[in-house]
Amino acid sequence: MTKHLTDKQLAKKNEGYNPDRAGESITVFCSQARAELHAKLVKPNVADEEAFTAYITAKVAIRNMNYNELRAALLSSRSVEAV
Repeated sequence: MTKHLTDKQLAKKNEGYNPDRAGESITVFCSQARAELHAKLVKPNVADEEAFTAYITAKVAIRNMNYNELRAALLSSRSVEAV
Protein backbone atom coordinates (compact mmCIF):
# COMPACT_ATOMS: atom_id res chain seq x y z
CA MET A 1 0.00 0.00 0.00
CA THR A 2 1.38 3.43 -1.00
CA LYS A 3 1.45 6.25 1.50
CA HIS A 4 0.08 9.51 0.14
CA LEU A 5 1.76 12.63 1.47
CA THR A 6 -0.06 15.85 2.22
CA ASP A 7 1.03 19.10 0.56
CA LYS A 8 2.80 20.14 3.76
CA GLN A 9 4.69 16.86 3.95
CA LEU A 10 5.67 17.13 0.27
CA ALA A 11 6.91 20.69 0.78
CA LYS A 12 9.00 19.61 3.74
CA LYS A 13 10.35 16.61 1.82
CA ASN A 14 11.32 18.80 -1.16
CA GLU A 15 12.91 21.36 1.20
CA GLY A 16 11.31 24.38 -0.37
CA TYR A 17 11.58 23.32 -4.02
CA ASN A 18 9.24 25.45 -6.06
CA PRO A 19 8.52 24.29 -9.63
CA ASP A 20 7.49 27.85 -10.54
CA ARG A 21 11.12 28.92 -9.99
CA ALA A 22 12.73 26.02 -11.84
CA GLY A 23 15.53 27.23 -14.07
CA GLU A 24 15.79 30.60 -12.34
CA SER A 25 19.42 30.12 -11.31
CA ILE A 26 20.52 29.21 -14.84
CA THR A 27 18.68 32.24 -16.23
CA VAL A 28 20.37 34.52 -13.70
CA PHE A 29 23.78 32.99 -14.49
CA CYS A 30 23.31 33.50 -18.24
CA SER A 31 22.24 37.10 -17.73
CA GLN A 32 25.23 37.87 -15.50
CA ALA A 33 27.67 36.06 -17.80
CA ARG A 34 26.42 37.97 -20.83
CA ALA A 35 26.73 41.26 -18.95
CA GLU A 36 30.29 40.42 -17.88
CA LEU A 37 31.33 39.41 -21.41
CA HIS A 38 29.73 42.53 -22.91
CA ALA A 39 31.59 44.69 -20.36
CA LYS A 40 34.92 43.19 -21.46
CA LEU A 41 34.40 44.27 -25.06
CA VAL A 42 36.15 47.52 -25.96
CA LYS A 43 33.94 49.74 -28.10
CA PRO A 44 35.94 50.98 -31.10
CA ASN A 45 35.55 54.26 -32.91
CA VAL A 46 32.53 54.21 -35.22
CA ALA A 47 34.68 55.68 -38.01
CA ASP A 48 36.68 52.42 -38.12
CA GLU A 49 34.01 50.44 -39.94
CA GLU A 50 35.78 47.07 -39.86
CA ALA A 51 36.49 47.21 -36.11
CA PHE A 52 32.99 48.44 -35.35
CA THR A 53 31.45 45.63 -37.42
CA ALA A 54 33.57 43.08 -35.50
CA TYR A 55 32.42 44.67 -32.23
CA ILE A 56 28.73 44.39 -33.20
CA THR A 57 29.25 40.81 -34.41
CA ALA A 58 30.86 39.89 -31.06
CA LYS A 59 27.94 41.44 -29.13
CA VAL A 60 25.44 39.46 -31.22
CA ALA A 61 27.46 36.25 -30.78
CA ILE A 62 27.44 36.72 -26.98
CA ARG A 63 23.68 37.30 -27.04
CA ASN A 64 23.16 34.05 -29.00
CA MET A 65 25.34 31.85 -26.75
CA ASN A 66 23.71 29.08 -24.74
CA TYR A 67 24.61 28.14 -21.15
CA ASN A 68 27.56 25.88 -22.04
CA GLU A 69 29.03 28.37 -24.50
CA LEU A 70 28.69 31.20 -21.98
CA ARG A 71 30.36 29.15 -19.27
CA ALA A 72 33.28 28.26 -21.56
CA ALA A 73 33.71 31.84 -22.77
CA LEU A 74 33.58 33.19 -19.24
CA LEU A 75 36.16 30.68 -18.00
CA SER A 76 38.38 31.46 -20.95
CA SER A 77 38.16 35.21 -20.41
CA ARG A 78 38.89 34.85 -16.71
CA SER A 79 41.93 32.64 -17.33
CA VAL A 80 43.33 35.22 -19.77
CA GLU A 81 42.93 37.91 -17.09
CA ALA A 82 44.78 35.78 -14.53
CA VAL A 83 47.87 35.51 -16.74
